[in-house]
Amino acid sequence: EDAMHAYEKACKQNPEDPIVFYYLGRSYQARCLYEEAISLYQQAINLQNDHVDSYHKLAECYAAQEVYEKAIAAYEKALTYQPANYWGLSA
Repeated sequence: EDAMHAYEKACKQNPEDPIVFYYLGRSYQARCLYEEAISLYQQAINLQNDHVDSYHKLAECYAAQEVYEKAIAAYEKALTYQPANYWGLSA
């Protein structure tokens, strides 16, 4: 809970930092708040198109929601930036 509030504050202070959005997304994802997490991972990707970790977490959220087409697309996008990445290859 404290971490989530800290990241929310950091997002307001650093709206151009994809890492802050990524970690806030992880906080929401850990609470099974997938829609919020998806939005945050998308923001991280919008700020840094090759943010592979955000694509992985985005795929996990979609898979948890059983939206497998979007999960696969997110994994495939991650692989375009890191072709030898074990996450995408094992998904």
